[in-house]
Amino acid sequence: MHRSVVVGLSLLVAVACQQVPVEVDEESFIAWVEDTAAVLDGDAWPQADTADLDLLERCAGAQVVMLGEPDHYIAEKYDYRRVVIRYLVQRGFRWIGMEMGYSDGLRVDNYFETGDPTYLDQVALYGYRGDVRPDRDDTPWTFAALTDTPFQQAFVEAEKSFLGSLRTASEAFEDRLHWFGFDIDPFPGGGYADLEGLLQPHKSDPEVAAVVTRLGRVPDETRLEEADRLEALNGFLEKNAQDLEKVLGTDTVVEAIRIVGNLIESLRFRDLAYEEPFGSRWLEGLQYREAALIDRIDRNWPPPEGARVILMGHNFHLSESGADLRSGSLAEDGPTLGYPSFGSGVAERMDTCTIWMLYDNGTSANALAADPYFEVASDSQRVEHLFRDVGPVLIIDLTDDDERAGWLDREFNFIANGGPASGPLRSQTDVIFFVEEVHAVGTSG
Repeated sequence: MHRSVVVGLSLLVAVACQQVPVEVDEESFIAWVEDTAAVLDGDAWPQADTADLDLLERCAGAQVVMLGEPDHYIAEKYDYRRVVIRYLVQRGFRWIGMEMGYSDGLRVDNYFETGDPTYLDQVALYGYRGDVRPDRDDTPWTFAALTDTPFQQAFVEAEKSFLGSLRTASEAFEDRLHWFGFDIDPFPGGGYADLEGLLQPHKSDPEVAAVVTRLGRVPDETRLEEADRLEALNGFLEKNAQDLEKVLGTDTVVEAIRIVGNLIESLRFRDLAYEEPFGSRWLEGLQYREAALIDRIDRNWPPPEGARVILMGHNFHLSESGADLRSGSLAEDGPTLGYPSFGSGVAERMDTCTIWMLYDNGTSANALAADPYFEVASDSQRVEHLFRDVGPVLIIDLTDDDERAGWLDREFNFIANGGPASGPLRSQTDVIFFVEEVHAVGTSG
């Protein structure tokens, strides 16, 4: 065949095979969601079969899966967690971390290990105040209203029911589920009791007795004075680690350093964030907290090397960027957070898959208000509105290389804590788990 004919045919084939560019707009994006999303039954989705969750297969291969939630106080977040966790534990995940204080996490893990529900009665997040020192008011103003109200009771009941269901599921496996809190303690103090429990069997040893002596609280010390004293204790632990390991074992010494470090960070955060509500020190405190949580990944991450981990918390904490998110709508044109999230630190260090839960409408709650419940109406200016006509419950994989998925590279409004937030979603999460309507804990669904 003549060379010019061959070249001509080759050009025709190339033109024929070339993809026609797709105009990426809202309409084409919705068409992509309709083409690719997993649509779950609106009534039966909490019992979804594994076959319904095929879009999570990519997450099942990651070392860390982050389960973000838009609001802390919506009942459907528990069903969402159960569905995804059930899928992941069947594929080898055994460590679960939550946005709760490290001390609280130790008590939940004791419950997982023993089944003794009294451990849950000692969780500060659920109202326990037995570890708060009596000579200083360490109650953050934001938690001052969290008393034994019907709303708080409903929240604690929902939390304990969720934990109970996980522990029941754990009994089916030879290697149980492990729990940890990845956050600072909102009520600093629980670490004292935790550490004393670790040291109690060995208190007669001189090295251990020296730790106990340094652990003692000094009457009327300020939070920063207490943090400095504990810094000295941590220095003693690290300096004498080899001798202490002979008595306590390496794992116990590592845990002791972890507990004291959490106490220090909790006290320093408390001193920053709650002295000047929503002022410069408040913002400095929030940034300090996020940096401290990132630092823990390198310094004293609780799961052992190679463990497969599920993390649960607010979408903002469990975002793969975080710095370009803002609390407020695009129309308000407020500043972005400007600092990396805990989730971004995880994603930089480990093979991570992030899932964000979003919803369109329903009820949420402000735990600090006298009347905590409020309505969240559907809003055509929010990204969630684009999903509601596709199905009541959707799983959407944003890592799809279809160019139509790039519509979410733009900044959008979305819901956080029942109010407006904004930012580019596709740089924050790999998967969206969308539920059209939610209900605040304590209300009928």
